[in-house]
Amino acid sequence: MNGVTGIINQLRARGLKKSLSFILMHLHIQASIVIGKRWDARHCVTTCGQIELDQVHVVGPNMTEGHAIVSTSPITFYYLSRYFPTSCRDMTFVDIGSRFGRALLMARRYGFRKIIGVDFALEACELARKNIANCIGLGDRKIATEVLNLDAGQFDFPSSDMVI
Repeated sequence: MNGVTGIINQLRARGLKKSLSFILMHLHIQASIVIGKRWDARHCVTTCGQIELDQVHVVGPNMTEGHAIVSTSPITFYYLSRYFPTSCRDMTFVDIGSRFGRALLMARRYGFRKIIGVDFALEACELARKNIANCIGLGDRKIATEVLNLDAGQFDFPSSDMVI
């Protein structure tokens, strides 16, 4: 049933609290998409969108433990960056599940010595490498940045200080 009657029936079936929670979750998702698309346009990259894992080539044994390919929102990254050390120049930034590379690009602003992305989806790694090559306006492009197509369980973490 569609329309107002359908909405009323759903509210009755799920209850007001669950219905509001569902609505708020989807509003958050839609806001993240709008912010992400603006971010992409400003930096000449493609980091928005979602790809299901059954649509890509995955390496390693952990596909069933993975989730759809989506990027970290800029708001979430900048919130978490408040907890970065005051100086990152002697540290390596490691993003496990780097997806389309948005967090790798945002990490450039913090002056890390090296930036490493690890993802088990081949197509995500290819797009992340393209985004790294094309990105404008985000920190130092000379920072050594690499994207590895590996299962996270196969990644050898660097012995240097890191932000993960």
